[in-house]
Amino acid sequence: MEAIFTIIGQDLEVAKIAVKAEDFNLINIIGNRIMSNVFIINKNEIMILGWLLKDLGTELRFLKQTKNDELEEIKKYSIAYLDELKSEIARENIDPKTYFEKYLEIESKIRKNLLSKHESVYDEQVEFSKYFAIKVLDLLYSNKKMLLFKNNNLSSCAVSEVGRIFNEHGGIEALIIYLVLKAFNDYYLYLYGERFFIEDVGIVTQAETKMNEYIEDIYKLKSIIISGDIDNLYNESNVIIGRLGADYRLYFLIYINSPGMYEQKEIREEKLELSPETKQKIGEIITSSLQEKLK
Repeated sequence: MEAIFTIIGQDLEVAKIAVKAEDFNLINIIGNRIMSNVFIINKNEIMILGWLLKDLGTELRFLKQTKNDELEEIKKYSIAYLDELKSEIARENIDPKTYFEKYLEIESKIRKNLLSKHESVYDEQVEFSKYFAIKVLDLLYSNKKMLLFKNNNLSSCAVSEVGRIFNEHGGIEALIIYLVLKAFNDYYLYLYGERFFIEDVGIVTQAETKMNEYIEDIYKLKSIIISGDIDNLYNESNVIIGRLGADYRLYFLIYINSPGMYEQKEIREEKLELSPETKQKIGEIITSSLQEKLK
């Protein structure tokens, strides 16, 4: 077996232990480890696993705080899900359809728990969820210039709204678009939150060009959803998620601490105070990386 699959299997076993111990923050960290490992060895087609564990860890943390009386049942679902992932990884399965659909299964079991008891009246309305996801893509694309404004919440709110609609009404298309937008937002928070760290107009311009390329690629998912070609949606979304994950971990390795909302409590390293010489060197690394990826 290829080493990366063996290691991911071990990561998933650690995640299971973390679920049993209710150390849900560790699940997020395991997701990050998977992402860093596959980024370093250029195995981006399985980057999705890292994103899924990060999202599951975030949800389990929330449920521990709000639905503690239902937590044992949710833990059983989660452990069974992680066992299924281990089985697929043991087979060296890299088909994104498997991982999107298995996440839909676990999310369909626990998504109602993410709502308050007063919201239990919501039922599945998958066509509405699909239409809603498309309209959010329209909204993001038509307002993409706003992403360059300080203090805007466009990207974060797009993630939140599609996530809300999935929790209320389900739908595989809404779940996929949520995962893609969440990956983009995590990447974007590094790009936007740290882009003034190095005062170089050329670097900022290159980074913004790359961000716009991601927006273009994400918006193309709209036509795939409309066509009803779900297998193509799996594949193209996975490509985008893989690229976003690679760039996200690159920024993490450079900056260490995240400016965003998703990873602030996950980072165990202390923020480093960098000398002007080190900042200049980091600028050179970013410039080289961006130029290479924009070729």
